[in-house]
Amino acid sequence: MKKFMSLLLVLLLMSSVVLTGCGGDAEEASNTAEPAAAEEAAAPASDAASDEITTEMLSQKYNEVAAQYNVVYTTSNEKGLYGTDEDITNLLDSLHTTMANLAPVIQAGDSSAEDNQVYYDNLDNILVELGNVQSALESM
Repeated sequence: MKKFMSLLLVLLLMSSVVLTGCGGDAEEASNTAEPAAAEEAAAPASDAASDEITTEMLSQKYNEVAAQYNVVYTTSNEKGLYGTDEDITNLLDSLHTTMANLAPVIQAGDSSAEDNQVYYDNLDNILVELGNVQSALESM
């Protein structure tokens, strides 16, 4: 049980870091915009187009994460942990909030390529985190 709690605390810490990474200071963003523009101009157009995360790719990743979230949520309910285990409850609630905030952004489809990459990476991190929680739940 001690190992499981340590794993959950690490996962909770990872999710808070991921969520913190989504925010940022407006001044910091304006300082980094100029070098990013110069790098984009230097890269060939064909390479940039092939590396961009499209709205369709983002939507597929979101659906993959949502399916895994539902499995983890159902498993934690079946084991009686959601609502009684504070770490699992907080983690799942935090991930649910993050996904609920991303859904309208993805549906709008008007985010920049940089934002799409950030959203895609965050969804990837959430997917890994959910996989770790699912493994821990199955071993209980």
